[in-house]
Amino acid sequence: MVKLTAQSSGELIGGSGKKIYSALLALIQEVNPELSKKIHDFQGYSYLTVSSLNGQKIDASRGYSFRITTLDEAISSELIIQLFKKKIFNTPIMIGNILFNVHHVILEGDGNKVDKVDIKEHYFSLCEECDVSHRTFKLNFTSPTFFKVEGRYERKFSLETLLKSLINKLKQYHPELFEKHIQKQIVDEWYKAIEVKSMRLTTEKVELDGYYLLGFKGSVVIEVEYRHVAMINLLLTLAKYSGVGAKCSIGFGQFYFDTLESKRVLLFFSHRLTEPQIEELKKQGVYEFIALPSPLQERFSNISPENDDETLVEELKKFILTMSKQGDKILIQGEWGVTYSMVSFAKMMGRIPLYSATHRYIEERTEENIVYKSSKFEHVKFKLY
Repeated sequence: MVKLTAQSSGELIGGSGKKIYSALLALIQEVNPELSKKIHDFQGYSYLTVSSLNGQKIDASRGYSFRITTLDEAISSELIIQLFKKKIFNTPIMIGNILFNVHHVILEGDGNKVDKVDIKEHYFSLCEECDVSHRTFKLNFTSPTFFKVEGRYERKFSLETLLKSLINKLKQYHPELFEKHIQKQIVDEWYKAIEVKSMRLTTEKVELDGYYLLGFKGSVVIEVEYRHVAMINLLLTLAKYSGVGAKCSIGFGQFYFDTLESKRVLLFFSHRLTEPQIEELKKQGVYEFIALPSPLQERFSNISPENDDETLVEELKKFILTMSKQGDKILIQGEWGVTYSMVSFAKMMGRIPLYSATHRYIEERTEENIVYKSSKFEHVKFKLY
């Protein structure tokens, strides 16, 4: 992360990412012409990416920053030894038509600050260790993102296109990781094992060298089957450094991800949830819906008034302890006595028991002197017991 201040106010027309990239290459050219040529002439996904500055209007009274990432250890070493140590603090950077002074550089990974007094060599590297403890991921696209597919730019989010793009990048950047983790996998199975839980994306129009492109920004939440978590985590970790999609070298496709501790809801419920009910729970952070196993569901839905419920209650308690943790929700609606036992146990164990509050509409008709009544229930909201 390079932190800098502008010497004057002005406006960067056409996007700051490309201008930062050009300025960086110019500085590298001064200290290492061969490296600059290697980066510039490379055919394929760029080994060097930069982020853009926030906004086009530059105010001399404000501080700015941009991020440099590289997945090539030789390039990162040269950047630190040659550029950061010898050049970047002593020479203003011309970005577009505005001069900036660099006041410090922060290296990701250990938080070391690189300045005129203290400099530590640190390689931007891809961590092979994957956290498999969570399987829900929030993908954050912080700059306009688009993919190049068969010569055309695609502005819509596609999980399949995203994964194929990252697999190709991994094959180029880290062939040894590709050989170890990806090559023998049946990649087509991944798409079936990943569910998009929510999307909050906007479209942004960007100007680039006299033409415009449309890209998406925002977040997407996905849930991955356990057997594929390590693979997806590896690709998403790569994306933090490589960017997502096309033109990442000049600030597009900037990306990071969060692992979410997925909240569950257990369904002690005899009906299927409606789409509005599912959406309401998702807004509360619930992404896993756990139904009772079929035999247990059959008994819960058909409780006899003549039989003792103690065995069923004990099995339901075991299910709660096995399939949920503190803070998870349980939708409980059924026979009154069992419902009371489950609500009491859920509260005691730190779970959150819910019920569906409804409007009831009664229809009445008479046929042959017989009055028929039917009730229609419409979900309003979930409430706490």
